[in-house]
Amino acid sequence: MRALRRLDAQSLPETAALLAEGGDARIAIQSGRNEYGCIPYPDPFLSQFGSSTASTISASAFEAADTLRRRLHSAVSEFQRIRNEFLSLCGISDIDGLGMHFCPSGTDAHRLANRLVDPEHTLMVSGSETGRGVAHALSGKAVHELKLRDEHGMPRCGRDIDEEAAMRVESLVKRRGKVLVVLADVSKTGMIAPSLSFAHEMKERYPDSVEILVDACQFRLARENLRAYLEKGFMVAVTGSKFLTGPTFSGALLVPCSPVRPADLDENIGLLLRWEAALAELRLFLAAPEAGVENFLARFSDSIRTRLEKDPAFEPIPVPELKRMHRGWDSVQTIFPFLLKRKGRFLEFAEAKRIHALLVEDLSHVSKEGAFRCSFGQPVSCGALRICSSARIAVEGIENESEVIARAHRALDKAAWLVDLD
Repeated sequence: MRALRRLDAQSLPETAALLAEGGDARIAIQSGRNEYGCIPYPDPFLSQFGSSTASTISASAFEAADTLRRRLHSAVSEFQRIRNEFLSLCGISDIDGLGMHFCPSGTDAHRLANRLVDPEHTLMVSGSETGRGVAHALSGKAVHELKLRDEHGMPRCGRDIDEEAAMRVESLVKRRGKVLVVLADVSKTGMIAPSLSFAHEMKERYPDSVEILVDACQFRLARENLRAYLEKGFMVAVTGSKFLTGPTFSGALLVPCSPVRPADLDENIGLLLRWEAALAELRLFLAAPEAGVENFLARFSDSIRTRLEKDPAFEPIPVPELKRMHRGWDSVQTIFPFLLKRKGRFLEFAEAKRIHALLVEDLSHVSKEGAFRCSFGQPVSCGALRICSSARIAVEGIENESEVIARAHRALDKAAWLVDLD
C-alpha cells in the first residue's frame, strides 16, 4: 500500500501493476494471472461468463483507471468523488447519514461490519455459498451457519430456511448480547436467503439485539431494492468486481445512520483504480434502458437454462425464484450453476477445477473446438461450474443479443468438449 497524501502521478507504477496492488496474495500476479485467473489489463479475445467469481478488466474500464492514474494528485479527494458518484448513480445519496466505507474486498467489508456491531453471535449462510474468508471475518464469539441446499444440491424450501433461522435467532437473543444476521443476496449458487421478510421481522422484534448485514457482494441488485434494504436500517456489503465486472478486490460497506467514519483505505491506490474501473462499468450499465436490460437478461436466462437441461454433458443445479420487494431486472436469474457429466457420473471438484482452468486456454493445437477462449465462475464445493450474465454482458446484449447468447453457447460447447477430451 502506498502511504501518500499528495501524489506525483508521474512517479506511480503503471496502471496494470497498480491494479494488482493493495489487496492480498489472491490478486498478486503469478505466471501472468492472479488466483482468479485474471490478468490486470484487457483481454479482448476472452469471452467472459464468470462474473460470479471474477472478470478481467474491459478496455473502457482500463482506460478510466489509466486516466485517473495519470492525473492523480490526491487519493482522498478521488475516493470522495467516487463515493459521491456511486451514491448518486444508485439513487441513495439522499439517505441521511448513509456512510460508504471502501474496503479491499467483500470479505473486508464483512470484517468491518463485524467490528462495527461487535456481535456475540453471528448467523450466516453456509460457507460454501459465500466468500471463503467470510466466516472468519465474521467471527464473533460464535458463528452459526444455515444450509441453503441439501446433500444432493437441491435448494431447501425458503420457508424452512426462515423458520430455522428464526428459531436460532430467538435462542441466541435469549443468551443476551448482539446477534448479527447475514442475509445472502445473491449466494454463490444464485439464492437469496434468509428472506427479506424474515430479516425485517427479526429487526422489528429485537431492535436492540439484532443487526442485519446484507451480503450483496455479487451486487446483482437493482437500485430500488438496494434502497429498500438501507431504508430498513440494514448494512449492505457490495463489490464492484462481480456483476459489475470491475477488477477483483473492490469492496465497500454501506452503513445507514453511520455516526462515525471508520478509517478508509484512502491511500490504497490500487483499490482506488479498481473502483474507478468498476464505476465506469456501473455508468454504462445504468445508462442502458432498464426494460432492455431486463428483457435481455430474461432471454439469456431462458436460453442457458434450456441448454443446460437438454445437453447430456450438463446437470443444472436448480435456483429458486428470486423474490424481491420491487420486481425488476434483479428478479431474473443471472447465475447458472451446473455439474459436468462423463459416462453417467458427475465430475468431482478437482476435475471441474481443471476444466475451469482449461476454458481460458487456446487449445487449437488439440482441436478447432479448443480455440475458443472463455471463462466461467470457479467451481463451488460440489464441483458445479457457473455460467453467468453480468452488467457488461447486458450492455452488449441489448445491442447484439444473438451474438452474445451464441458466445455463451460456444463456451458451453467447449466445456462439453473438455469433458469428452478427458
